[in-house]
Amino acid sequence: MDSYITRILGLARRAGYLVTGTALVRDSVRGKRKPLLVMIASDASDNTVKRISDSCAYYKTTLARLDVTGDELAAILGKESSVMCVALFDEGMSAAITGKLDKTMFIRADNGESVGGRA
Repeated sequence: MDSYITRILGLARRAGYLVTGTALVRDSVRGKRKPLLVMIASDASDNTVKRISDSCAYYKTTLARLDVTGDELAAILGKESSVMCVALFDEGMSAAITGKLDKTMFIRADNGESVGGRA
């Protein structure tokens, strides 16, 4: 993963703009304070991808699949156990990450396939 994205994720975690974990991410997507960007680790299970992508599709939240594993994502965020998905709430940080991600990393939420644009 790009070191720029790594730095932004670390800053977002310290600032409180980041939620980690499948259950918390799904709750945030469905809640009043909606995330602007949801990211899934490359080794997330099909069930996790389906749950997150379905929620993001219904609530029209941008979703991207990262090129890092859950363990690597946990190390970036300073967590001890695997992190399969994260939700980002800051507009500037999410725009910066979205601009750096490859367009094929965004997921069409209806079937989980990658597309050339945003979800």
